[in-house]
Amino acid sequence: MTTEHPPHADAQRHMQMRNAVHWTAQVLAATQDALLTHAADDSHAALSWDPCRGIAGQPLPDGSQLTLRLVEPAILHLAGGQVASSFSLDGQSLSAAFDWVNQAVPGLGASRQASPRNYDMPAHPFGVSGARFQNDPDALAQLTQALGDAHQTLQRFASDQPHTTALWLWPHHFDLGLLWLPSPAADPQKDPSLGLGFSLGDAAIQHPYYYANPYGITDAPLASLALGEDAPSWRGHVL
Repeated sequence: MTTEHPPHADAQRHMQMRNAVHWTAQVLAATQDALLTHAADDSHAALSWDPCRGIAGQPLPDGSQLTLRLVEPAILHLAGGQVASSFSLDGQSLSAAFDWVNQAVPGLGASRQASPRNYDMPAHPFGVSGARFQNDPDALAQLTQALGDAHQTLQRFASDQPHTTALWLWPHHFDLGLLWLPSPAADPQKDPSLGLGFSLGDAAIQHPYYYANPYGITDAPLASLALGEDAPSWRGHVL
């Protein structure tokens, strides 16, 4: 699995937009954290990629759903598959997005509110200092293409394997990932597994990359791969 890196001149724009979208996705994840039953692996806050709608939240207790549209960026509240309300992001702050969701989504309000979670998030003015969302259509098109390609690649792998977990877009590290399990009886919380996924880039590797890293296996050396390299700050490979 390989992915094209953005040209050097565009790499900073790509990361700035990636980080702004990462912060925006917290609105969806925080809403789920406020309204859904908590899972030990935090999957109640996980998102997914929808080729038609962009970043998709999980169904909420009333059956509605939040999605993050990247083309003409906006957060949409869907009810019965239709847009019940929306929040256009361009020129808006993250706090304004949270104010909107706390009014728009049933179950949220004065006594229960969605609020940013205590994740180790990237430094970005939109999330840290109240800056306004600045739409960069070219960079968002790159992100959309990269997530769409990665989703297709990882779904193809999962369809060929008998034992994999769901493919989630995790709100903490903002990566598309799944676990490959050795048997149907394996417990992903306890038994050895292999994590496979795609990152849009992070502080350590500032370009999109695929990764593979083992869980529950600490004493065996990692095999050398014909492609890729060892991860810089965690046990695994990046491609």
